[in-house]
Amino acid sequence: MAQESFDRRGNDLNDFFLEELANSGCSAERTGRLVLAGVIGAVGLVLLFSSKATTKSCPFCAESIQLNATVCKHCGRDIPPPNAPDTA
Repeated sequence: MAQESFDRRGNDLNDFFLEELANSGCSAERTGRLVLAGVIGAVGLVLLFSSKATTKSCPFCAESIQLNATVCKHCGRDIPPPNAPDTA
């Protein structure tokens, strides 16, 4: 008996939310725009996290330089190779 009462109450809530959604004025055009915005956002996130880095920070001045740079264009210091020990 209690389960039946709960199921009926659950169905009433579902009906209420479906009715509110139908009466909210959410037209097909607006829904289409919302879906398009979601797809564009998802594609943007994929591109953001899948792109490879093309720059790194200079260890001396912290400015952005190209990955294969041997001299920093901002401070003029020689950039040590990736496997070289840090010497300041």
